[in-house]
Amino acid sequence: HVSVGKARPELPLGIGVGRSLDPLLPRAYLGASYEYSIVENHHEHSLDQRRYELNAGYILSNSISVGGSVQHVDTVDGIDWLTDINSMEAFHDHDAAAKVKYLRAGGHASFSLGRGFGLSLSYVGTLSGENTHAGQFVTIAPTWSFRAPLFAR
Repeated sequence: HVSVGKARPELPLGIGVGRSLDPLLPRAYLGASYEYSIVENHHEHSLDQRRYELNAGYILSNSISVGGSVQHVDTVDGIDWLTDINSMEAFHDHDAAAKVKYLRAGGHASFSLGRGFGLSLSYVGTLSGENTHAGQFVTIAPTWSFRAPLFAR
């Protein structure tokens, strides 16, 4: 079967903090974020999620940076695939209303190509999970930097 997502409106609320490791490691940084996402209920299940992320990176040169991250997601309630699939309705809803919990980690590299344009490569893999599909994700994306002079008065 195919699952294209929860198809539920959600409102993410959170906070992120980050810091350069200067003067200890002048080209390194650390970041962390927490997000509580309020998701529309599915029948009697609250699908709200808590999301935690840690990331670190290092600027190798003016045009290359590398880094990694770890993400943990935990759904408040939902269908547990081992114990709650006891009807056809629960089977049909097992992806959209799953009590998802997972730990994923990955790395990235960014390359500046000049004039604010660049290329980003990333990989994320599932380390552990419950009520979710294991996955590996590879992303290749163009990037564009916004520079202050573009918006200066």
